[in-house]
Amino acid sequence: MKNSNKLLLGGFLTVILLISAIHITLYAKYRSGDYTIYNDDLHSMVMQSFPHVKFISISNIANVTVRFSDSMKVEKMEGNEIRYMQRGDTLHVSATDTSAPNRYLDEVIIDIPPHASLYAFNTMLSFKGMKKGEANNSNIYLNKSEAFFSSMNEPMKLASVIVTAVNNSSVTFGKTVINNLQVHLLNSSIVTDEAIIEHLSIKTDSLSRLSLNAKHLLKAKINITAHN
Repeated sequence: MKNSNKLLLGGFLTVILLISAIHITLYAKYRSGDYTIYNDDLHSMVMQSFPHVKFISISNIANVTVRFSDSMKVEKMEGNEIRYMQRGDTLHVSATDTSAPNRYLDEVIIDIPPHASLYAFNTMLSFKGMKKGEANNSNIYLNKSEAFFSSMNEPMKLASVIVTAVNNSSVTFGKTVINNLQVHLLNSSIVTDEAIIEHLSIKTDSLSRLSLNAKHLLKAKINITAHN
């Protein structure tokens, strides 16, 4: 056998032995408990419909995706970290451990139909538009919460939105097209820099903060009230 072939064979055997040694070491660490295998089933999602719900209340959740849809549905993770409770026409979604200083961090996905009302406390919301057409007439109340309306590709189209933000809440309208937007602020803030808004009405106190582009500032009907 030529020396070059011997060197190639020797190198190949060395690589095989090295890979085998790594696998043996990893297996030994796995058996000893140093490594655990990620089980995606623990994070499987289930969908549940709530056909008679008109109001939804969300508390102490840091990552809620709200999708404008034609019916009320909740895509939730299996487990007991989140409590889902329906009382009449209201659905309550909240973190189970209310004593925890931080909000529940995993994503919770909620579909809301036209004309639905949403209340959020100590929660961060990210809104997504309908796949076709405009999302119709939504009423959103924020208390110590943040809401983001935006889209990565085509602008999110919204027909009519009413937002009440209190207690240091914030609402941001990114890449959106809105026919009618009504906002009531109490010690809270609004940002509309990237939005296209046909009709804008803002009722605010002196402690709230407005970040509007020039077009919105000229067209908006703004009513400033004294802070109580």
